[in-house]
Amino acid sequence: NKKILHLKSFEDINNYGLSEQQYKVVKDNIESYNDFETWKRIFSPGFKSNYTPNEQEKLILKEFSKKSLNNDVKAECEAIKSSLNITNKELLHTLRKSLTGLEYGPNIFELIELLGAHEVFRRIYLLLE
Repeated sequence: NKKILHLKSFEDINNYGLSEQQYKVVKDNIESYNDFETWKRIFSPGFKSNYTPNEQEKLILKEFSKKSLNNDVKAECEAIKSSLNITNKELLHTLRKSLTGLEYGPNIFELIELLGAHEVFRRIYLLLE
């Protein structure tokens, strides 16, 4: 089933509620038809992660929320890692759980670009309330 889903083109799945750009980003993370619903929900306006960040993760999110995302997001992440003395995994894992509620997923930088700065910050602020 997983192998068949990975072979499907956007035209084959366009009735599952994902845009072509969204599908390109998450395609490799689609393992079942239920995953389409999961990603449709994640991309929907008003989505809020069910993730509860710990104190260190809150610090990471607060630092990230100070960034503009109009510049190079990877460079901004490097600056956060350096200033907080954290690993790439700690930063990216915190961002992924905050934005999607999932432990694993597509490239976080592609996901951030796809969601857009406003939506990324909305989701982070909801978790920091």
